[in-house]
Amino acid sequence: MHGCASAMQRPSREARIVPAGAHRCRHSCRRRDTGRAAGAGGMGARMTHAQFLRIKKLTGKAIIEVAARHNHREILAELGAASGGHIDPARVGLNCVLRGHITAAAVASEAQALMDDAGVKPLKRTAVLALEIIFSLPPQSSIDHDRFFDESVQWAERYFAVPVISAIVHNDEAAPHCHVLLLPLVDGRMIGSDLMGGRAKLQALQADFHAQVGQRHGLTRQAVQKRPSAATRQQAIDSAFDVLEANSALSAAVLLALLVPHLNDPAPLLLALGLTMPAEKMKPKDTFIGIMTRPCTPEPKPIGIGKRNPIGIDDSNTPKNELSLSCVGIGFSAPSFPAPAEPQTSASTPPPAAATTTASAADTEPPQADQPAATDDTDKPADRFTRERDSDHCADEWNPDTGEWITPKPAKPPHKANAAAAVRVAFGSIGKASRPPQRPPARRVMRC
Repeated sequence: MHGCASAMQRPSREARIVPAGAHRCRHSCRRRDTGRAAGAGGMGARMTHAQFLRIKKLTGKAIIEVAARHNHREILAELGAASGGHIDPARVGLNCVLRGHITAAAVASEAQALMDDAGVKPLKRTAVLALEIIFSLPPQSSIDHDRFFDESVQWAERYFAVPVISAIVHNDEAAPHCHVLLLPLVDGRMIGSDLMGGRAKLQALQADFHAQVGQRHGLTRQAVQKRPSAATRQQAIDSAFDVLEANSALSAAVLLALLVPHLNDPAPLLLALGLTMPAEKMKPKDTFIGIMTRPCTPEPKPIGIGKRNPIGIDDSNTPKNELSLSCVGIGFSAPSFPAPAEPQTSASTPPPAAATTTASAADTEPPQADQPAATDDTDKPADRFTRERDSDHCADEWNPDTGEWITPKPAKPPHKANAAAAVRVAFGSIGKASRPPQRPPARRVMRC
């Protein structure tokens, strides 16, 4: 029962059976580590840690084999030879394969075979060929590493429901962690981007993993850390400056030069000085009443007011301050148009009489039958209006926008007809004055 989990999960395929001497599991070592952690924390004490789950897309040609070579420790340059290497070559043998083949080439071949069997067409260079999930635990954790990583891989298989082509636990670094490679193949299509999703889907992923796996092992979820505002960061730098100035002999210029690198993130500096970050000032939440009663800033140029006069407004006699504005721009009264003059029907029509009539002539001439007598408008203001009935107008003459009847203009006779009539009259008058009277034609008598 102390063999690798891969030998117990899928013993039917020879390629998945991990030889005993190839990758040695770390169960005995894990018991010693667990005992030390429990002894350091006390009798039966368990430390609480935050869960760590990270997922990323793998794109590019042969990226599956490249990722598998790193996970199987087949890249010699990563085995501590380079300066600053984080892999301990002496502990590589403690790594364990939970799913998939024991070589990177075999993992890539299996992924290609699955795509060929599903009939996947050639993909673009930017297509997502795999998803890699990393589960990690803090160093010296009292959690059972074997059980935690086994349950994590099983959760990934259930949650994504896609082939898991590789799962390897690394114990040769500072913190134990597990790399899981998923092939995003669903119904003959590669849907890596859709499978990973966006912000909302990633939050749901973290919540489901915590509920199914992390909570049972005592892990907690990390709270979303918001970056302090600029005012809070400046307040923190000022407090650090005051403490350093009071407890050191450095000048203000030197202290400012030392504090400049901490402007973006002053929290570590304040932690080292034993200070706490200033609390963020909470902005009051807007209410409906506050929004509706908030004073509004007037527009500098309302709609319809500019350098030129708006349409329909003559500001020659009206001050600018007295212009009335409405919600749709500028309110103005409808302009009054003069009544159209009746056209002359012939050129011989005499011109109208002169307007300079005397008062005596008006008094002596009696009013015509079809003309009303002159009355004083000031005495009877109702006489200035004309009574109209709906039956006097056609339905097409009603204007719904203004609420008034549109008085149709009288039809003007064609200009050509007026000109022809004038010519006929002119020729008629000329012929009567200059042309002599014509004799009737002689009668021809035919004799037989």
